Amino acid sequence: MKNKSPENIARICLGGGLVLLAFIVASLLAADSPVTKAAAGPSAVETIPRPAAVDSASLPHQLGSMSCSSTACHGSVQPDRGGPNHNGDLQAPRWRILRTEFLYWLENDPHAGAGAVLYNAQSRRILRNLGALQTSGGREVTTGSYRNTIKGCADCHNPTAAATLERESFQPGGPHDFTSIVGRAVGVDCESCHGPARRWLKPHYRPAWNRFTPQEKESYGMYDTQNLLSRAHKCAECHVGKAGMDVNHDLIAAGHPPLKFEYSAYLDALPKHWDHARERQNMPDYELRTWVAGQLATAQAALRLLAARADASDPAWQRYQPVYPEFAEYDCFACHHDLQSPSWRIQHGFAGRTPGSLTWGGWYFTMLRRLSGPPSAQAIDTLTRTMTNHPVPARKTVRDDAARALAALQRWAEEKNIDAWLNDPDYQARPQMDMGQTLSSFFVERDGTATVDSWDSAVQAYLFLVALHTEQSNRAALGELRQVRAALRYESGYDSPRHFAVDADTAASVPADIRKKLLHIYQMLNN
Repeated sequence: MKNKSPENIARICLGGGLVLLAFIVASLLAADSPVTKAAAGPSAVETIPRPAAVDSASLPHQLGSMSCSSTACHGSVQPDRGGPNHNGDLQAPRWRILRTEFLYWLENDPHAGAGAVLYNAQSRRILRNLGALQTSGGREVTTGSYRNTIKGCADCHNPTAAATLERESFQPGGPHDFTSIVGRAVGVDCESCHGPARRWLKPHYRPAWNRFTPQEKESYGMYDTQNLLSRAHKCAECHVGKAGMDVNHDLIAAGHPPLKFEYSAYLDALPKHWDHARERQNMPDYELRTWVAGQLATAQAALRLLAARADASDPAWQRYQPVYPEFAEYDCFACHHDLQSPSWRIQHGFAGRTPGSLTWGGWYFTMLRRLSGPPSAQAIDTLTRTMTNHPVPARKTVRDDAARALAALQRWAEEKNIDAWLNDPDYQARPQMDMGQTLSSFFVERDGTATVDSWDSAVQAYLFLVALHTEQSNRAALGELRQVRAALRYESGYDSPRHFAVDADTAASVPADIRKKLLHIYQMLNN
């Protein structure tokens, strides 16, 4: 953990006082608290009534991350060494609370500063390009479109602020300072991932809480982040997008980076505020499991988003007046590239598509369509043809094709017991599949190279091999992985794979080298 400056120490001390106040207020407000005592007596056991269901739309607003920051809960400067935890129970054998979660998140996790990003030079330029900010009288002021625009940004960058902003009055012409409206809301905070805490804050530190199933905890509004697949789905809500919360072409054109999210790589780079060492100890093939979870969750999120963009019937979606077709769905480099002749793009040919048509579906489906097998692969291929063969594909056809692909992936996940394999450390057998066999068609071609038809597919193949390598700690493969990584980087001064040809007989031979190295690494890791 980073050294604490005087300002940080003051913030932490202030946080402790606010937490105490928050607990007192929460107790006073919870006159109908679900925590009750059984009949009085020496053997009385504290219990929590278990509601059958809760409408998520009726859940109360968040209490804020400071409600988690008490030193007795998640704001300790020293990790818990084991033994009874804060609610008196012995630590669970596989997952335990460290009590340092809040401070580690605050000091190390980039999500804690996600709200502040909205004020940097790049974000201000994006807001100006979108017309949400303008210069008037020598100063920068908000316009009439500011509320909706900044609300769309805050939905992912500062969810608590976004919820508050929705309820507050707004007059254009003021400064770009919505923190004055929402107070001390901090970035992507505890409740953004763990769920609105008003209903579970008090119950969750009672002894009976640890005996609840994840489904029962969810009935109080707590998300199941220990489940690897649920965790990936939660991340995908912002990093892939969903209806009313997406990075569209307008936003990208204004300066926002496009979303190319690969869950296992992001998770590996994320500072862990939970007991990750024990998590990996319980699951020796943890990296491979998170890769599979990420492939499934992000593909499903991408299909839901596409269906919503085509349907656009959700009121939350309509308020942003989405444009159709949404160019953010397609490969950016299909349009944004050097227009020159001769070029490898023309020499490569247009097998299976019309010249000038847009390429769709390379990032989230390249690996999963091979992993999941024919039924879902066929559904994804049908959707790909619909998206690629028509300049403006019919909304209903796109929506229906996306829904069928989503259903096919769900059936595959259920048939292969993916959730059980991902989350049960004792579930040793992989879900009725052999990774080597199911992915061999991806890597092996007649010319002895790996199947790579785009920069996206090459990167996804590389990231899969990184997951396999991390699981096996294969030193021999590490050097070649680094070479592939270097070859996939953009050329200096460019923000696209400028010369990424895929045919071995074109002027650029690097992709052929990449394909051979990918195959060699794959063989090394599967011997």
